[in-house]
Amino acid sequence: MKKQPLLVFISLFLCASLLAQVSVQPLVGGTSSSFDYNNDFEMNQAVQSFDGENKGGFTGGIKVNIPTNDLGWHIAPELFFIQNGSKEFYNDIQNVVNDLISRKVSLDYVGIYLPMKYNLLGQVISDDRDASGILIGVSLYAEYVVGGIIDDDNGKSLSKINFVNGSDKLDFGGSAALEFIFPVPTNTGYIPFSVGIGYDYGVNNINFFSELPNNADERYIVNNQGLNIKAGTLFVF
Repeated sequence: MKKQPLLVFISLFLCASLLAQVSVQPLVGGTSSSFDYNNDFEMNQAVQSFDGENKGGFTGGIKVNIPTNDLGWHIAPELFFIQNGSKEFYNDIQNVVNDLISRKVSLDYVGIYLPMKYNLLGQVISDDRDASGILIGVSLYAEYVVGGIIDDDNGKSLSKINFVNGSDKLDFGGSAALEFIFPVPTNTGYIPFSVGIGYDYGVNNINFFSELPNNADERYIVNNQGLNIKAGTLFVF
């Protein structure tokens, strides 16, 4: 299951190398997922109240921009790594010492975007002073959980995240993005630089559970939705 996105990406990259004006685009940035989840507590203790908030994470990847025969349209497959999670707060009314408990839930994913993008300036991306673009696009994506942990505010690990089935780690959905490309002057010429913002909407739930030291069995059903911001340079071939 985990090898399939990589094989698809490699195949697209090899096809892209046969075309003119293909650009390879390393990207780094941040993400803030709503981590909209239904947390079902099954504990040996009473929970008086529960609350949570978003926790930002890192995202990065590599994208290949492949122009089509129609000026302005691009296929842009992207292999990515992304983190998301949440901060949790709840009151344990049976344990005065830990009356207010705060902890962080983190998940790590690898995945692939398969977007179609259109350059509103109607031109192929180049590597000179005319390198510019305003790209809008829609995408399908799939991502797979490769790690996760629950820790406290001091970074102390409280529990690993466990999955019953491999399919519980798989998320897929749709995405929309807006990207700006502009030339940055250097000593030897110009380098195309990009800044983009996107919104991902997952349609498949991530299911996992944790076993904390207090014999608590917590089960999560996570639906990923959130923004991501990325920046990077382009290498045009």
